Amino acid sequence: MPFQVFRGGNAAALVYGRGIGLNGQRRYDVGMGGFAVANNVNNATALGTSGAGPCQIIVVHKAAGHGALGHYAADPDPTKIVQGVNDMVQQLGGGPIAGVVFGAGQVGDGRAQLNYELVIVAQVRSMCQGARVIWPTAPVDDVWGCCYYLPLAEEIGFLDMSPGGFAGMGNATNGITIHSY
Repeated sequence: MPFQVFRGGNAAALVYGRGIGLNGQRRYDVGMGGFAVANNVNNATALGTSGAGPCQIIVVHKAAGHGALGHYAADPDPTKIVQGVNDMVQQLGGGPIAGVVFGAGQVGDGRAQLNYELVIVAQVRSMCQGARVIWPTAPVDDVWGCCYYLPLAEEIGFLDMSPGGFAGMGNATNGITIHSY
């Protein structure tokens, strides 16, 4: 089954709920300036981030139990975001990649925002050939500022506001490694 992306509502809130329900060592709250890689095909792990607004959320999903979530500082240069995706792919061991999903990353209104998204999506599709690359539409006058990712369940939930904290330790023993960009 391919990964699923839930935008708001109960389904996205349930992704958050299943993540927060995990042992704190099997979840990690990714802060601005880095990304976390999950690699655990036997036990559920969860990655989350919030407060992204103008910052860029990136989820790179390789396979069940194996993926990454990044929270990159706002940058109007699309090539820097594409480089961030490349860094995440490399930490996942390279391709093939099942999908790349973007959220937040607001750089302007109307045409400027659309052009930014189109450039990033086109370059990532070229880099990750065969991957499903999407940037889900957000509510009018809002952004998907929070993202919760369950790599083993292959579910991604976007919310405009975080329902609460997501702090966890994450460690390589449990399959979560932390990286800066």
